[in-house]
Amino acid sequence: GASSRAEAVGEAAARRYVALRDQVEHEVFQSRMRLVQALDLLGRLEGELLGGVRQSIALAEKAHAAGDISYLAVLEATRPLHEVRQREAEAAAEARRARAELDRAAGKRIS
Repeated sequence: GASSRAEAVGEAAARRYVALRDQVEHEVFQSRMRLVQALDLLGRLEGELLGGVRQSIALAEKAHAAGDISYLAVLEATRPLHEVRQREAEAAAEARRARAELDRAAGKRIS
């Protein structure tokens, strides 16, 4: 009677607890992966891409100073810099969103 009903209620509560724990673990894992990916992209943008763009601009400026190309070509060489900066801002925003989502999923500030 009453003890089997109490046992059933306890088992149902245990199953809900396990399901909720698994859901939280999954959300934390997914949020952490988003954060890692966003930080990786941000690092690549700040490192490799930005360095390559700056090098191209420096070469264009040197060629312009030597009279080999027009100033318009120098301006064209700077266009990718603005594109990389835009992508960098987007990646930084994504990293902030992922960090906030990870903190929310974990129920505390962990990042």
